[in-house]
Amino acid sequence: MLAYRVQKPCSTKIGVCPAGNGIWGASYDHAGNLLTLRHSAGSVSFRRTMELDANSNRLACIRGGSVPIPMYYDSGGNLSEQSASRKFEWGYGDRLRAFFVQVTAGNAGSLSLFTHYLYDSGGQSREEAHP
Repeated sequence: MLAYRVQKPCSTKIGVCPAGNGIWGASYDHAGNLLTLRHSAGSVSFRRTMELDANSNRLACIRGGSVPIPMYYDSGGNLSEQSASRKFEWGYGDRLRAFFVQVTAGNAGSLSLFTHYLYDSGGQSREEAHP
């Protein structure tokens, strides 16, 4: 598998948030991969740094402070877990079937968010169900 890694960003985009609550900025490498995402509104700001896997084009983790948020993938290359709580399920044709947040502390085993995705016969997303 071809790995492409660039140390310095080659482009930056800056804009005003649609809700009018601050300014955002993003930087990308030569392949179009998102490297950093920034948002500031008054005295509050954050910065997220995306780290690519050195052996693939997959996102390895997101850093937004001292604790990295790891990304895990299934055998088909689909994102299956983000951190320990966000889960993604994939179905036929690598279509997203479900997304849920599994609460791990305090209410072990309970779901705080669940979304089920439905598709038509042509593979187009038609519905999101939130039971």
